[in-house]
Amino acid sequence: MEKSPPSPSSDHVTLDPFIAPLVPIFLENRTKDLELMEQLLAARDFTGFMGLGHKLRGAGLSYGFTKLGHMAGELEEAATAQDVPRLRALIDGIAHHLDNLEITYQT
Repeated sequence: MEKSPPSPSSDHVTLDPFIAPLVPIFLENRTKDLELMEQLLAARDFTGFMGLGHKLRGAGLSYGFTKLGHMAGELEEAATAQDVPRLRALIDGIAHHLDNLEITYQT
């Protein structure tokens, strides 16, 4: 049976198979990051958001999660501007992206 190609979406990532064993831990940590984002938002801790956004951007881009990395960069910018509605939208967008990820590995 032939495997069908992934559906084209911005929630699809193609990763290096070398990092495959690390991906479940990476995603588990992103779930923890989402929980932290909710806490930071409730506390209006913009400095905490800037640090988390910076860390998440670097991690996302390093692992090949380009959209996540870019959204994290936007998170950092929104925190710098203290833009609470934008932070809320980005948290929701990141959660949606993570919930809808389609991961394939390079062959």
